Amino acid sequence: MIQRTSRPGVIRLDRDKLNMVSTEATARAAMEVVDALQKYRPEIVVAGIAAAFKLLARAHGIDEADAARVAGAAMTEADGRYIPEFRAVADYLSKET
Repeated sequence: MIQRTSRPGVIRLDRDKLNMVSTEATARAAMEVVDALQKYRPEIVVAGIAAAFKLLARAHGIDEADAARVAGAAMTEADGRYIPEFRAVADYLSKET
């Protein structure tokens, strides 16, 4: 269920759902972001994505470390290796940026 805030058009983030994100959907979103930014130099991409991450976390009242932990858990197996979907994103990044 999407929860709206008192501000029109703003959707409140569901923290329970954040902790149970679909790895496939998360990998697709990551790939779309990376693909959309490939026209920029690598240092601009890194700084831009980092800035967007910080702003997004703050906008939703989420601690940046918690958001990074969720992303890390979605990306990796128990042994620390990337799941196949994120291996594909990593491979794309190594070739395209």
